[in-house]
Amino acid sequence: MQWLASLCIRQPVFTWVLMLVFVVIGAFGYFSLGVDQFPKIDFPAIIVTTTENGAAPEEIETELTDKVEGAVNTISGIDELRSTSSQGISLVIISFNLDKNPDVAAQEVRDHINNVLPRAAQGHRPAHRLEDRP
Repeated sequence: MQWLASLCIRQPVFTWVLMLVFVVIGAFGYFSLGVDQFPKIDFPAIIVTTTENGAAPEEIETELTDKVEGAVNTISGIDELRSTSSQGISLVIISFNLDKNPDVAAQEVRDHINNVLPRAAQGHRPAHRLEDRP
């Protein structure tokens, strides 16, 4: 490496040309990066909304939210499971890993929820609704 330093001191034009070559190669590499190097990522998530008119938040928590959480937590590929219970409404947000197909995840969630809340599947209260958020 010492020979390169002595060459650059003796030939300053060579040093400038060498630096310019590195800059040109770097600029060419930067501008030729493909779009796949920075992909747009949509995180697959399912939102389960369950309603029961006039129910207290504690009742919603025990009767709906806990049952929905218990049913869906066995699904593979879940990254995060969050829930909120308020006056008459239960909201469960299920975030999946990136490698999980959102359509398959939505169908698995439907199947698990229909096993736990069969009255909702028959059109009676409490009703539930799935929202697929890519």
